[in-house]
Amino acid sequence: MSNERNLHPVWYRHFGIQPVQPTRKPVPPRNAADALIRAVQALAAKQPTTR
Repeated sequence: MSNERNLHPVWYRHFGIQPVQPTRKPVPPRNAADALIRAVQALAAKQPTTR
């Protein structure tokens, strides 16, 4: 799994770096795990930082 170039938004917030995604186009999830990760990301993006 090469996830270096699309890290989770949580990691961007944690390390203080900007995501390199100029255009945010919705991509259908590849599998159930991907869909779950996206759901968690969407939920985390809506809430203030907990730590």
